[in-house]
Amino acid sequence: EALALIKNVTGAADVALTQNNGRGGYPFGKRSSKFDEAGGPLGFCHNDFTAGSGPRHLAADYPDRADALFKKRFAIYNVWHLISHPPQSHPLALCEPSSIAISDIVAGEAHFGPEENPGYFGENTMLRYNPAHRWHYYPDLRTDQTLVWCGYDSDPSRPSIVPHSSFRDPNVRDPNAERTVVHGTVYAFFG
Repeated sequence: EALALIKNVTGAADVALTQNNGRGGYPFGKRSSKFDEAGGPLGFCHNDFTAGSGPRHLAADYPDRADALFKKRFAIYNVWHLISHPPQSHPLALCEPSSIAISDIVAGEAHFGPEENPGYFGENTMLRYNPAHRWHYYPDLRTDQTLVWCGYDSDPSRPSIVPHSSFRDPNVRDPNAERTVVHGTVYAFFG
């Protein structure tokens, strides 16, 4: 379903699943605000890729095809689909790329515990605080809706750093309003 969605939304000539999101979801994983640690929401601002890590992921996932794939424009899209009904205690917020200054961006490493994938780490984009950032969230996102955003694009003229984070919504007081989501990333190849 994710492949068909990305192909339809982006107009890509070809699509493929990423093979390892590093958190035990191969290639898609489930996260729930019922859990505090592994499997719970990530409560820090980040983008899953950097300018350098996007190509490294592709080369690692498809080593036999990487040379041919690098000759085309490619992008990596996040697919985020709720399986719990609104309201959610920990909604996802996305930062508008046009509100981010170059000086706000910091490369960082995300290390994942031995119980999930020993020694695995990825390079992520982290975000310094800037009051000019414009954040959007979807407090009433339904289970028949899916959020899609670009996390990497090999064409540097296209905005593809979309920091995101969960946060505890103070307007949701119901202790049972947990958020459970299926998410992952998909490669899209153009031209």
